[in-house]
Amino acid sequence: PPLRSSGRGGVAAARAPLTAPAANAGEVAASAAMSTDVVALRSDSEDALAEENNRKIENYQLGLDRAFERGVYVADVTTRDFEELVGLSWKHTRIRRLDFSGERFKLESLQGLLDHLDKVRRSSLLFLDLSDNRLNNIDSLSNAAGFDCLITLIARRNMIAEPRLQLKRLVDLNLSHNDLQQPPDLYGMPNLEVLILSHNKLSGSFQHFKGGTRIKQLDLAYNRYECSPSELAHALNYLNTMKNLTSLRLYGNPFVANFKEYQVFVVKSLPPLTKLDDLKITRSMRRDIASTTLESLEVYDESFKHRKEETDMRNSNNKEGHASFYPRMVHIVRALDDIVDDPNSLQASVARVLAEAKSFSTFAAHKDDLEDFFWVGVKPHNTAKYEAYTARVVELMLGTIERHESVRYPLIEALAELTAVTQHKFGAKCMVALGRVTKGDENSRAEAAKVFLPIVLKNVINVIAPRKRGGDEPMTLSQAITTYQAKSLISGLNSMLEDESIKQVVAVGLRELLEPLTKWLLNKSTNISEGPHAVKLLAFLTDQPENAKEVANTDLAARCVDAIDNKSIAGAESLRDLYSDVLNLAENLIQSGADIVKDKFVSESTHVKVLSRAASIADGGKLNETSEADLLSKIFNFVKAMMQGSVQVLKDCCTSFHIIDTLCKVLAMHSIDPKVLKSSCICLTLILENREMYDQYCGIVVERLQKVAPLLDFLGGKRFPDLYRRAMKYSADEESRSAAEEEGAKIPALNQLSNTMVCEAFLGIIELVAFFAQVQEEGQEDSNRKLVSQAMETANREQVLLRLLLVPSDEIKLAVMKCITTMPVDQIEPEEMGMVIKAISNTRNVGEGKAEEVLAKLVVLLGRLVQDTKKPGREFRKTYAKIAIAEVYETLVRNSQRETQGSESEENQKSALSVAIVKFLRLCGQRPTLRKLLRSPEICNRFPEVMKNEEELHTAQAEDIGLEQTWIGRSLENLLACLTGEKALHPRKRVTFRVLSRMADVLEGRTDALRPSEILSLEDLKQRESQMWPFRDQLARHHRHLDDDEWTDRKAQALSFIRLGGITTIRELLSGVKVREDARELMGKFSDAEFERVQLMNSSEKQPALAFGDEEQLPIETETLSGRDAVMTSLQCSAPPPDEHSRNLFAVRPAHFESSEELWESMEEKTLHYVWALSAFLRILHALIIVPPTEYIFAETIKDLNLSATINRLIAMVQQVPCLSCDLSAKLLRLQSYVMQSGLEVSMNSDLGVPRPRNIRYMTDFIKTHAEKMMHLLKLTTHRCLAPNEERLVLEMARYMALVMPATRLLVRRGLQQQHRDGKVEDSVRSQMAGWMHMFVPDIFIRLFIGMTIYELQMDAGGGKRAEISREFMQTRYARLGLKESCTNFLTNLLVIADSDSAYSVLELFSIAEVFQGQTIRPCYLTGVFMEMSLGQYMTGVEDWLHRKAHLKHEHHITRFELMDFIETGLESRPELKLSVIFCATTDKLLVLQPVAEGNLARWDPSKANPDGKPHPQIIYEYSYSDIDRMYRCLGSQLLVIHWKPVLKNSRGNRVFKGRNRDGFDGTRYWYCGEKDPNFISGQCGPEVGPQCPACQQFQSAGEVDTGRPRVSLFAFHRMRVRDDCANVLRRYTADRDHERAQIVNDPRIRKEVIEHDSIKGTQVLAVTLAMSVSQQASRRPWGKAAQSEFAPLLFVLGEKAAMSFSLTFQNWQLPNREDTYFDDGDDFVPKDLFSELATKDDIMKELPVLADTSEAARGDSPNAIEDDPKTKDRMAHHLERLHEDRGPGAQREEMPALPAPPAPPQPSPWKLRTCGAVRTSPGVGKKAVLEASGKVLEKEEEVCLVPITEAVFEPYPQAELKLTGDKSIAIRFFDDPGREAWRRGLAYLTAASGKGFRRGDGAGGDDGQTAP
Repeated sequence: PPLRSSGRGGVAAARAPLTAPAANAGEVAASAAMSTDVVALRSDSEDALAEENNRKIENYQLGLDRAFERGVYVADVTTRDFEELVGLSWKHTRIRRLDFSGERFKLESLQGLLDHLDKVRRSSLLFLDLSDNRLNNIDSLSNAAGFDCLITLIARRNMIAEPRLQLKRLVDLNLSHNDLQQPPDLYGMPNLEVLILSHNKLSGSFQHFKGGTRIKQLDLAYNRYECSPSELAHALNYLNTMKNLTSLRLYGNPFVANFKEYQVFVVKSLPPLTKLDDLKITRSMRRDIASTTLESLEVYDESFKHRKEETDMRNSNNKEGHASFYPRMVHIVRALDDIVDDPNSLQASVARVLAEAKSFSTFAAHKDDLEDFFWVGVKPHNTAKYEAYTARVVELMLGTIERHESVRYPLIEALAELTAVTQHKFGAKCMVALGRVTKGDENSRAEAAKVFLPIVLKNVINVIAPRKRGGDEPMTLSQAITTYQAKSLISGLNSMLEDESIKQVVAVGLRELLEPLTKWLLNKSTNISEGPHAVKLLAFLTDQPENAKEVANTDLAARCVDAIDNKSIAGAESLRDLYSDVLNLAENLIQSGADIVKDKFVSESTHVKVLSRAASIADGGKLNETSEADLLSKIFNFVKAMMQGSVQVLKDCCTSFHIIDTLCKVLAMHSIDPKVLKSSCICLTLILENREMYDQYCGIVVERLQKVAPLLDFLGGKRFPDLYRRAMKYSADEESRSAAEEEGAKIPALNQLSNTMVCEAFLGIIELVAFFAQVQEEGQEDSNRKLVSQAMETANREQVLLRLLLVPSDEIKLAVMKCITTMPVDQIEPEEMGMVIKAISNTRNVGEGKAEEVLAKLVVLLGRLVQDTKKPGREFRKTYAKIAIAEVYETLVRNSQRETQGSESEENQKSALSVAIVKFLRLCGQRPTLRKLLRSPEICNRFPEVMKNEEELHTAQAEDIGLEQTWIGRSLENLLACLTGEKALHPRKRVTFRVLSRMADVLEGRTDALRPSEILSLEDLKQRESQMWPFRDQLARHHRHLDDDEWTDRKAQALSFIRLGGITTIRELLSGVKVREDARELMGKFSDAEFERVQLMNSSEKQPALAFGDEEQLPIETETLSGRDAVMTSLQCSAPPPDEHSRNLFAVRPAHFESSEELWESMEEKTLHYVWALSAFLRILHALIIVPPTEYIFAETIKDLNLSATINRLIAMVQQVPCLSCDLSAKLLRLQSYVMQSGLEVSMNSDLGVPRPRNIRYMTDFIKTHAEKMMHLLKLTTHRCLAPNEERLVLEMARYMALVMPATRLLVRRGLQQQHRDGKVEDSVRSQMAGWMHMFVPDIFIRLFIGMTIYELQMDAGGGKRAEISREFMQTRYARLGLKESCTNFLTNLLVIADSDSAYSVLELFSIAEVFQGQTIRPCYLTGVFMEMSLGQYMTGVEDWLHRKAHLKHEHHITRFELMDFIETGLESRPELKLSVIFCATTDKLLVLQPVAEGNLARWDPSKANPDGKPHPQIIYEYSYSDIDRMYRCLGSQLLVIHWKPVLKNSRGNRVFKGRNRDGFDGTRYWYCGEKDPNFISGQCGPEVGPQCPACQQFQSAGEVDTGRPRVSLFAFHRMRVRDDCANVLRRYTADRDHERAQIVNDPRIRKEVIEHDSIKGTQVLAVTLAMSVSQQASRRPWGKAAQSEFAPLLFVLGEKAAMSFSLTFQNWQLPNREDTYFDDGDDFVPKDLFSELATKDDIMKELPVLADTSEAARGDSPNAIEDDPKTKDRMAHHLERLHEDRGPGAQREEMPALPAPPAPPQPSPWKLRTCGAVRTSPGVGKKAVLEASGKVLEKEEEVCLVPITEAVFEPYPQAELKLTGDKSIAIRFFDDPGREAWRRGLAYLTAASGKGFRRGDGAGGDDGQTAP
């Protein structure tokens, strides 16, 4: 019983339903109307007339009202409205509430609201009322539009139908009195608590409310929910998921009137509910309900059904829109006639038709005599007239549907309802009419499918359901299915399902019929011959695999077997269709059923029985009859299914029952039925795919079918018309069947072919042709296949197949392409290439059907032609490539313009086609002859459009197209065009990120040839951007893979990028409002007054001391500090060491260092995190600096990055993201380090990158923000090591700051130079430095870098692992090079200018610190710090001395100052080894200085030097940089050999130089003397005019003069890893233009002697160091037999088996051959098994065949043309030279790379690899000068076997000494601490690789005394 409140608050039984108080008079009227039981009836004519008049009056009045309202009411919001609602200052007010529900508002859209409120003001809006307007769409109110804070939204009384709201913070939503048919999606409103949806049109299921887990109040009153009690039970299950629901309104829905008891069940099912239908549920109510036993809701279904029928009968009336009490056909006809007579009555008449149809469908199941009454009044009295009458009615309805779109849906619904009419086949005709509608446009198909399933399915179920008629016994299922009504309705449904397109739409939805039909068929009392219509329907339904799988079982299989065996069915002519349907059903069961179902048919030998029937049909000659042909095709299909399921059945059919004979007999006929043709071809193909059957019967098939070639005539040839006519015999249209029998019947062209049977026959033939067209495997000769292939080629197989691409069927096109892809490309003729291109061009509607898949396969075929190296490929590239590229690109443009409307499958198909096209374009880009076609104006102009379309029309989940990764995208002009203009790409979208990443790849010199068809995904690009940049030597390796066109194009693109302002364009694109504001704030942060203050301080007498901190801040105590305490002391600047508790106070990771590698910022808005685009932009800048194609590009980039505005903007950009994300902060610091270093390596007269104080101040402030956070982060190292990205950040900070001191000195000197024109500025430089350092170097930097240095020293000694040396630790050690060195470099540079007190405070901290259990910091490290500090101070004094003595002009300065040993050969007969000389590289020339050693010591000690440079050194050598010819890097990181240009004189006695021709870049060398001559273009002789100089011509005519040995110098640097830095500086100074600069190559001689030594051969070299031996027994050999010294350096080598020392006999060193210097083995000596990703030479050589093939510019048609054409040989030579070029100048891993020396462009020369021909000598060296080596360069001194090594002692001396003990002992004294650390790493690797463990000794010396068992 329903609820009713009683005096005691309990539950009382009552019949009246509980109703809530109405909100207004309208709701009261609606409630009263719902409770009305009887509606008065009026006659048809009176009702129609009255309603028509009322309608006209209402329409007229409505028009007047709307005209009036347009003049009075507001349809869109204006500024005036905001002023009235909010106030005049509304633009400056944070609007919280807006109410547009007033009487004057009749809003029709929200555009005015959006236009007047920007996102800032939208985000403050909390309340919005849009009630009583005319809105039909409010979806623009979303988080994406800025309404992030909207809490309450009221939109009552509008016209909203389908709201799609995305408001994550919305709490209250009111959409009552609208047109909603479904609730809004609650997943877009996760915080919703109040949802009011009353007075709408909601119906159906309650499952939409599952997502409203937070909803407390739900109002669904006065909607259209018609829930039966059982459906209400499901609804309550959904509502029960709403755990917070407390208030629910359901009254006013139709089901309430027929189920008054619903409230009790609702209360019991929803425990949290406190109010139902506005009635408060008290505790006593709920208690009484809980104690009441209720039956399940399903029990009430029958009562509910009867109540509903009674209500419907009472409410039936005859007014407009309602049916009469009993429906009648004449009423329907009258309404349809009214439409024809009076179109104005369209809506009313259609409403009457629909009402009559619904009324009939409702009562038909319960009134036996209803159909008889339905036809009362219809005048025809014979069958023929009834046929015409019903046909006219159906045609009237169809005609109205076609003409009037507005009533299409109700008439479709009426047709569906009328399918319940069984008499006179009217229902069947309605069913066929529905089928016709389903074949219409997309809208008609969707509407038909929408009404078909719920209505037609209901009618069918009602007809076949067992029921009671009158007083008779209840009908059984068998009786119900065989009634006339069931036969009529199911027959009409079968007619409809015969159309495949209709069957695919509705068959799955008819699954409810499977159960009753299966039960009927399995019933033993069922006579199957009485229900052929049911068997056919079941066969149709099981065509869907999921349906067949559901019903497949052995019982049903047995039933099918019995029916097939039944002779009365098999032999009856009238039951032939039934027999065919049984075969069809059996086939479906076999294909989708389990093995046990298949075995049932096999065990009964069903195939034997049907094959005999097939043979009789084939022999009977009755295949001209469609029924016989149809049956034969069904037999073949059935047998095929059995053969697929059982190999044994297949063999039986061939060997025992001769199916091959039957198939060949059928296929050999001249005229074949299309169904038979299809099934026989497929069946034959299946048999031949079995290898055993193929070998046995293929010859027979080939012979009997005349090599299969005649079947091609069916594919549009001479046998096609007959095939089409045979297919038309199956048409349901009598007229079409008659026309097909006429000889002159019109046969459609292939492009108009739409007959399904013909298309399926084509597919069968194509499958058989594809089988014989498959490429034979190597080593297998197949004569049968070869015969068929030849015959088909004669019959123009490819042309026949390609013509089929004109057929509209996508299945045929796909089958054709699948067939063609199995054929060799060399069989495609030129005419067929044109057909392929035409097929692409003819496909205008890219999104129709499977057009994308077809086009993709066509494009793949064109790609195969592009790659083909034989004649077809050459012909295609020569003749068809241009138009093919144009058509394919046009297809890409059209495809990019498609909108997929959110369909995932459509988007995937669209993306697949675009990706296929891009791969084709990439393949074209690998062919130099096709590249110019890809850069045509038509293609380039539309490039931005395609990229923009991808950004706007693709979802975030779509595959990346990657058009920018083609040759089109290698044009930086094209890429920049995407970033500018009105349709510029969005800076946060992924397409922009890909474009920027592509720019960086092009500028870095990456080739596309290594991955010709592979497109980099977004994840690949993310991985690339997330890594720290490689240094120049690694980055330059990409250049070896560039072919000539790529090499030239890269230079052109880089120039274009600079001239188009690419840097500015990208910078502005990525600079949002926040970035610009931050940049302006930073610009104003440091005013000019601050710099003026520093200059004023510098000019005063009292100079401020460097701010290292007060004395009490840095402890100076005699006791030692642990490494941890030393770090903490340096960080906190407090005297006492912190205790454990104090340390933990700082153990919180700073939020500043949180990083995220997430790619997407918002998948919905398709935006990426800002970090990725910014990282790509920084990589662009990095490429322009590190590997610039020209010096101009490098200079322009440096100038741009040296601008204060640029630095400000970059800093502001980087500060928008976490500093560790993608190492952005570290990358920015490295870029600025390059800029700073470039300014240090030029003279003061140059403007290139000269450091500016303001820029340094900006960067140091940027570093300071990180340094403060890094201090806190370093305090966490008690429990964890620093992460790699954290170490990289500190590393780059230290590198930059290490350059600040020399940059500041340069700035001071430049400023003083401008003040003192006399040049006397040296005395003022030091005094001026202090003020600037106070500004640039805050105390926190010193503390941080001291702490990081001690941290690194601890890591050197094992990182706290003690005895554990793991593989992971070794990987970390080899990867962590440079951090300690950079920090030390900063500190030593700082100490150079510090006063003694400050310097002592810093050094004291090192001297008292400990690492690991009382072990002190190694003394040799401290010695190295003192040495570098002393050398730096000495350098400043020497520089002042050089300026004073005029050895160096005042605008020049020293850039490199290193200790070395030196020897030069070629000029002196007995070269002498110079020990401890100074390599002094200035911006003007190279000096070799000999300092004066105290006490005549053999080696000079920098720590004993005077900071003023006294006594002054001796200049022993002075070189001009232009004299350098080539530099050779020897094994290790310390030896550099320089080959100088020959010193020659011409006939006039002038010195003659050797240079390169500038114009050709071809490496040709000319002699020039430099004489002045007005006749020369430049005024003097030089490389450009050398050939015209008479003196030089005379010199050249004499040939090359032998000057004896070449002039060579050896530089043996003491410090590790400074050699490459110095070499790069020398190279940069050798010439102004990069292509004229000296090359740096590898020396193979020493390397070869080491790796071929018996103790090293076959193993890895772990360390190579130039050092001294401290063994007194070792013999000393002089270098070059010129010097006898105890301190002569030796070369020490550590291998996996032994450690050894070598003396060097440098006079045996000879200039190597050019090709011998090209090898990839680096000198970092990293064990290869630690880093498997290291590339090897073999890996690079594997790419040679691919790259060599790119040189086809002059290939021609001849396959051997490449060997004959000299241009092609040159192209090959250029490419191979780059491929084997040395790694290029660059520092070791994690060392500061040298500034930019871009690699020289390819120099053409006739040399080849050794495998290709003879080897020539190095160019430019006289033939007599190249002498064979008289002996080895290296002679072994000592060797110690290290297998096993017993002890390694790292001595605790100021000098870095190491003693190794194995079978013997060897003692080494290294020049610096890093040299010994390289051996420590190598020895640790040996112990870790041996697996024997490692322990550190406890001997004196702390971390010294390292031993290994």
